[in-house]
Amino acid sequence: MNIENTFTLIIVIVTLAGVSLGRFPVFLMNRATISFIGAAALIFTGALSLDNAYSAIDMNTIVLIFAMMILNANFSLSGFFKLLAAKVIKYGKTPKILLFIIIVLSGVLSAFFLNDTIVIMFTPLLLEITIALDLNPIPYLVALATSANVGSAATIIGNPQNMIIGVKSGISFLKFMSFLAPVSLIGLLVVWLVIIII
Repeated sequence: MNIENTFTLIIVIVTLAGVSLGRFPVFLMNRATISFIGAAALIFTGALSLDNAYSAIDMNTIVLIFAMMILNANFSLSGFFKLLAAKVIKYGKTPKILLFIIIVLSGVLSAFFLNDTIVIMFTPLLLEITIALDLNPIPYLVALATSANVGSAATIIGNPQNMIIGVKSGISFLKFMSFLAPVSLIGLLVVWLVIIII
């Protein structure tokens, strides 16, 4: 392996490590910044041409994510999420039932409205609910994050990875969901049980 290939490999490993960790605290960089700088470094060193970099961007996925964010923002403005929060408080009579409702709600909504935006929209509402009910918010926040990830696996539009799989493979929405929705539902139950046990 020559020095050029070694340098390229180092850039890729450092970028992937940063994306996996979520940030480089010393440099105040988040995942988006790390990804951008990693890609720019590959282009700058000549390991990746600008045309190849452009062709690696899947515009179908970008447009779908953008559309889902707009949809979620309008749901938030219309008060949809606050209405859900009121229903959660009404029916979550005990901590275990409340946990179950949050897991099912965030899991199901993440399957159809993109997991990241559900977590962003639900976190402040969840904090309000737990403070109002005088409960420790940590188990509920863990439940929100994990169930959003598990639930998002159920459909093509649940997360960006599924979107890429759907676009590249040509699998229909219903066929994808018929295979993965049952697995996601079982996963949501496992999340509930594990958090209760822990």
